[in-house]
Amino acid sequence: MAGLDPFLVKVNTNTFFRLQVDKTIYDSDIALATGLTQTEPPAGSTIIDVSQRQARRSNKVGRVLVSVSKGRKSRRVPLICDLEKLTTIEAALKGKSLNLGITPTAWAVKRVSNG
Repeated sequence: MAGLDPFLVKVNTNTFFRLQVDKTIYDSDIALATGLTQTEPPAGSTIIDVSQRQARRSNKVGRVLVSVSKGRKSRRVPLICDLEKLTTIEAALKGKSLNLGITPTAWAVKRVSNG
């Protein structure tokens, strides 16, 4: 893994969760599809630092399992997701790739399921 970076997910108009995710996996396409962002929130917003587990316990963040493949290899990768994106994430990830591994390589997204 290349390292963890802080990403934000919106809880309500002026509140955001900040959680650490792998910046290699959550590139701009994947972050957009999952509803995570590194864009600074509006001035005066409240930012709450949480772990991924704490975020999933809320009613604002969920997890999806993404089936990916590279050649004959396949695996399932859990991704944190804004609950509002659950209905659109499968279509948003169609045709995309996840960068995985110590030396990141692209794995093609095959299927998305609730996890």
